[in-house]
Amino acid sequence: MTDAAQRSSVLPVLEKLLPAVEEAERHLKAARNWGIADLLGGGFLIDLFKHSRLNKAAAAMETVHAYMNDLSKAMAGSESKIDFRMQIGELSTLTDFLFDGIFADAYMQSKISASLGKVRELKNRLLQLKENMCAQAFLPDPEAEGGNRNGTPEE
Repeated sequence: MTDAAQRSSVLPVLEKLLPAVEEAERHLKAARNWGIADLLGGGFLIDLFKHSRLNKAAAAMETVHAYMNDLSKAMAGSESKIDFRMQIGELSTLTDFLFDGIFADAYMQSKISASLGKVRELKNRLLQLKENMCAQAFLPDPEAEGGNRNGTPEE
């Protein structure tokens, strides 16, 4: 696949993927903020708001996962795998509700922060990939000009 063909298949996926990642980031930030309120003595209602945002972030991450599969196919294996899964499991959620106290809240807050960090890392990598793809669009394609990948004419 030529660089131009790869760009034409990768860029549309990135255009759909980046907003989904930003949505997940937005929901995780909101969950983190509710988590801070919970650490300061929130309670059951604050837990509900926090977990509502976490559920929305999880839904956004399902969309991200689907688009990441599309990106992987478009990249034809040229990009390394990125672990972008949320770091919050059902046991953490159950613990947060059942043992609602400073330790459970702090543990949950660390899980939210870890997930937010992974989403931000993914976003930065995707932005870098998009920037690289767009920069390559301005470079001449040596294969299209009868050359090889080194830019030298084929003999």
